[in-house]
Amino acid sequence: MNRDLFLAILSMDSYNRGYGQGISGLSATGSIGNAIIGNDSLVLGGTPNDRLDARVGFYALSYDVSGAGIGGLDGTVIAYRGSDYEDTNGNILRSNDLWQGWTNAAGFPFAGQPGLALAFYRAVTGAEPYDTPGNVTLTGHSLGGSLAGFVSALSGNQALLFDHLPFGVSAYLQSLAATGTVGSVRPGLPDAYFVENDVAALTRSGALSLVSGGLSGAAIGAYFGSPLIGAAVGAVTLASATATLDSQVDNSELSQFDAGIGATDAHSQALLVLLLWARENANGRIDDISELFGNATQGGYAELARSANDNDVCREAAFRFAGWEKAS
Repeated sequence: MNRDLFLAILSMDSYNRGYGQGISGLSATGSIGNAIIGNDSLVLGGTPNDRLDARVGFYALSYDVSGAGIGGLDGTVIAYRGSDYEDTNGNILRSNDLWQGWTNAAGFPFAGQPGLALAFYRAVTGAEPYDTPGNVTLTGHSLGGSLAGFVSALSGNQALLFDHLPFGVSAYLQSLAATGTVGSVRPGLPDAYFVENDVAALTRSGALSLVSGGLSGAAIGAYFGSPLIGAAVGAVTLASATATLDSQVDNSELSQFDAGIGATDAHSQALLVLLLWARENANGRIDDISELFGNATQGGYAELARSANDNDVCREAAFRFAGWEKAS
């Protein structure tokens, strides 16, 4: 198994352990493959029935991958969970993921989840995010990808993101608030995958970074300089810098192979695992049902589309095709 597929599985695993787990019965201790589970974000405070992380919808796991036998991967992996709306039973507008997490993509790093993403990095590594990079790889899907990219840009550690939301504006503003300079931001570190027709693609176009960076820069420039000139200079400077930071993520598209999966259903980490598995273990294409799953009356493409509409089925299939009936 290659590095990217393994990190995709760990990113998916973060949805399936701890509170609000997608697959019941998986422990926040033990192992997945040959990766040893370290801490989950309960370490940040609270009790199992009143977790600090759950109060803002945050969850993350660390793994010791030193003995995993994966080429190009060593040390520690931190996987940040993306949006699951677990706190409101799927009501997005009332969810902490929206108000405490998506703000990171919109350029506001001072809500609950970005702060806990940095705190969990400190708890796992024993180091400040602005120190010399450690032997750490960051990963996450969707909002989790935004948090992983945010911590990567501040800490200098490599990251692999999946269907991620932007993070550039927040990284610059967090650096400015914490260190008094934007000089601690390290551009060009994360790589990323996304599924063709993924609903989050528009957020990665650069337009969101330009707008939120411009507004933030205008406010800062107006505060420190003359209202009009300072605002204009600040808007142009921060908008350009943040759009550049987000645009330097090396994005790779994974084809749906004409499965006809809608934009929302394409935004699935389990689907990404299936597609990466097919790319590594086949010829880069899903040619027949033996390379995915199904039965004698339903072909692989139709079954792929069906599974994407049923995330539980998709998760179970992704674990199975990764080589585990279920993660331990």
